[in-house]
Amino acid sequence: MFITPMLDMAFQILAFFVFTYNPSALEGQFPITLAAGQEGGDNPVTTPEAPANPRISTEVRPSVTVVARANRLTGHLVSLEVRAAGRREII
Repeated sequence: MFITPMLDMAFQILAFFVFTYNPSALEGQFPITLAAGQEGGDNPVTTPEAPANPRISTEVRPSVTVVARANRLTGHLVSLEVRAAGRREII
């Protein structure tokens, strides 16, 4: 009994289903909302360690900030704001 033709047919059937599968629109999207700030869940309170030299700041500030606003109902992008070095550009 030859197994090669059966394997060939199995792979052809598998390829047919993979290529012709069309997921519905709801299957690829997940309605999720992100938590705002500390309201996302239990967060253990930790005390930050003191820096070795208190006169030297170890805080790194972002050089570019991007603010994206979306429509609450549709989720489409409404505005995109880029802030860099004191400048503000709305796209």
